Amino acid sequence: MPSTILISLFFIAWTQSTHVAVDATTIIPIIGGINCLFILAYIFLLRLNFWVALGGAFFLWASLSFGLVVIGFNSFEISLTGYVVLVVISHTIVEKSLKVRSEPGRQMRYTPAIMVFRAIFSGFVIVFAVVITKIGGPLMGGMFIMFPAMFVGMIFMTYFSQGAVFSAAVMKSSILGAINVVIYGIMARYTYIPLGFIGEGLQHQSLYPLQVLI
Repeated sequence: MPSTILISLFFIAWTQSTHVAVDATTIIPIIGGINCLFILAYIFLLRLNFWVALGGAFFLWASLSFGLVVIGFNSFEISLTGYVVLVVISHTIVEKSLKVRSEPGRQMRYTPAIMVFRAIFSGFVIVFAVVITKIGGPLMGGMFIMFPAMFVGMIFMTYFSQGAVFSAAVMKSSILGAINVVIYGIMARYTYIPLGFIGEGLQHQSLYPLQVLI
């Protein structure tokens, strides 16, 4: 479920405006592609050390993401095209070059500590994305909306419960599995303003017959 982006965009639209939320979606696809590179870096470096892999993946993500903000990236078409290209490249390298094999499903044990960690971490990312949008603008907000919080939770759970091989396999599937997050961002971009937001939508619908007559 695209939970982080769903809640983040909801609160940005609620506390600021639907236009700000829509502006934040401009960078969402390309950051989704950078998230795929985050996974690729993690899998590649995992052969060295878990913490090296996680740190290297974060360094790559931060460098590329902040780079887009610095240059003032503002093209949704390029963003969407870049996402498709990065998904294909990442999945091909993981599948063909790194030869990460798919693993059968395993029973995961969700301890209270794991659930609390995921809830607090994801909640912090959502709050931070909303606040940073207000302070730094929609571009930076959109970047943090797509922060790979879900991937980090999965990495910790899979690695420490099932080992490196299984963790790499799960993260490989996440490259394609996270497409729903970008799809939600695209849908929000094209529906938030025309359909309105909660009360706005009802208000616009009630005024529509009058607008037609005028």
